[in-house]
Amino acid sequence: MSRAIVMAALLGAWILASHVTALHSAGPASDDKVPVRDWQVVGPPEKSVDVLFVGDGYLAGDLKSKYWTDVDRCAKRFLDVMPFALFRKRINVRGALLASKERGCDSARDQDVVDTALDSSFDTKSGRLLAFRNDARLAEVVRDAGATDVVFVMVDTERFGGGGTVLSSIQVRGRDLPAPTYAAQDTTSFLIAVHELGHSFADLADEYVNEQDSHRYKLPTNGEDLSDANVTLSGHFDAATFAKLQTTVKWRHSLSLPGAKEREWLHEGGYYRAKGVWRPWKTCMMLEHGKPFCPVCDEEVARSIVACCGEEWDDAAWHKRRPLSEWR
Repeated sequence: MSRAIVMAALLGAWILASHVTALHSAGPASDDKVPVRDWQVVGPPEKSVDVLFVGDGYLAGDLKSKYWTDVDRCAKRFLDVMPFALFRKRINVRGALLASKERGCDSARDQDVVDTALDSSFDTKSGRLLAFRNDARLAEVVRDAGATDVVFVMVDTERFGGGGTVLSSIQVRGRDLPAPTYAAQDTTSFLIAVHELGHSFADLADEYVNEQDSHRYKLPTNGEDLSDANVTLSGHFDAATFAKLQTTVKWRHSLSLPGAKEREWLHEGGYYRAKGVWRPWKTCMMLEHGKPFCPVCDEEVARSIVACCGEEWDDAAWHKRRPLSEWR
């Protein structure tokens, strides 16, 4: 099993901006308001996806140098990920200038020796799960920053790790604010954050197999299917022929697209189980870090982006822009 899949398996266990000014505020402000600097502001919040980077383990002297270099690098990388890349002119990106007293983070959650603003730590000394513990401070930073749809918590460490954290005290579109955490100085760690956005931003399920942890994630007992768009249970589709599958499988919409008949739309394994759960595509970001989102997941992410921008979904226009031929 690859390191990316192992890491993904561990993740389930723990867990109006303007071009003129770099300061934003909304809601109740804290007494220790953190400045926010614009990286890219392309539109008002109600017509944009508002992304905020928040660093942990950066000293005050790092904020205009090392920290901002990391924001720049990661923001560019994020806007290269499909389908976010297609909406780069609809995505506002800012960085909160949050200083810590010490660099890095704690090496295990039972330690509290490194003094950082968000009190980030790994789960164990050898673990790869990384999360912030000071939810209240992060909530203050986000509220002071103004409109925010996604927070990337970027921890100043070279140790590989990240986590699918959310900020439960702030609700965005009826759910907890996505706040994936990752190690800023490890280039592969950012992929964890993108994978976790699939969960918290687009309501997608994990597609990998991890039977040891499957008991944590119960299956429906009332005969219903899983609610996630990218996984389905045996008995909820008829795969006897393509025509029957096209009218019964959860992602039937994709099977009506040009070129769909030449593709395989059922692959067993998903939702931590090797049998009885099916996913639509052989590879996907929700299966393994470093892979692109599959057509089904890609569309779900795009739908969430469009919803953030306050627009109605135009299915025909989307598939003209993003045809199946782009997946090999």
